[in-house]
Amino acid sequence: MEGFLLGGFKMLEYKSKPGDKDQSRIKKIVFVVSEKRQIQKLKKAAEMGRIISEGQNLARRLSFTPANDLTPTDLAAKAQELAKANKLKCTIMDKEAIKKEKMGGLLAVAQGSAQPPKFIIIEYKGAAAKRPPIVLVGKGVTFDAGGISIKPAADMHEMKGDMTGAAVMLATITCAAQLKLPLNLVTLIPSAENMPSSTAYKPGDVIKLRKGLTVEIINTDAEGRLLLADALDYANNYNPEAVIDIATLTGGALYVLGYAGAPIVANNKKLADGIRRAANISAERVWEMPLWDDFREAMKSPIADLWNSGGKAAPTLTASAFLESFIG
Repeated sequence: MEGFLLGGFKMLEYKSKPGDKDQSRIKKIVFVVSEKRQIQKLKKAAEMGRIISEGQNLARRLSFTPANDLTPTDLAAKAQELAKANKLKCTIMDKEAIKKEKMGGLLAVAQGSAQPPKFIIIEYKGAAAKRPPIVLVGKGVTFDAGGISIKPAADMHEMKGDMTGAAVMLATITCAAQLKLPLNLVTLIPSAENMPSSTAYKPGDVIKLRKGLTVEIINTDAEGRLLLADALDYANNYNPEAVIDIATLTGGALYVLGYAGAPIVANNKKLADGIRRAANISAERVWEMPLWDDFREAMKSPIADLWNSGGKAAPTLTASAFLESFIG
């Protein structure tokens, strides 16, 4: 079931001619079993496969959606729609609420865009109320031009996908609800556009994040860590059992493992081992990277508590060292 639904995924919403539409969709699949007693087990497995693969396709579809149709406001509306369909609690913070929370990182990234930022919170309760939740944090930059430190034109169209972390976490919590997993989950999505304009934040600016730490801006294209830092700090409100953050955070990650897998950084061996096991089961690849003091030192600013870029050397790991400053 997973293979069929994942392999058959197509993004055809933007095709204008009937001939461009998919004319070869299979409408029915029949599974044949040798014994009647296998039917219930098969039905359960097929349904699980459907839920999981439709969740993955949700993440794909959101990631492929053009930025003019998926602003932070649109992403928040989609989150509300998914929450309502799956009986989840959804809270959307607008710009004024974000200001009250003193999320200086999210506000700084958003200030160059005409599109206002959103901070999305979705909660799923599948276990006892007293059990601490696992908090899932996803980067929701719906388009990343790089800000004043503008990106090269080549492949910039792919930056509509800079909210894939958010897409994955939306899919994760909706799948968990449909599978009725015995967990408590909270998904946090800080969402903004990172655009160049006369109102955009600038290299050399010093901003204060929710935790109270100051950050000197070296590169406005190192924006994801700024809004994630505010989200990671906000996660402490839930006294979580664990926090898992997924993001298209650094282009440098590509030079670690290429397209063959994803680098992970963790401060808890049990959690890292669990993620590795889950990756193996789902035929994915992850590889744990070290977080040495060298990377922490590289993020110290001479005029502020931190700066937001450690330069070209090990950018994935210096970014991780930056985020470490904001966890509980």
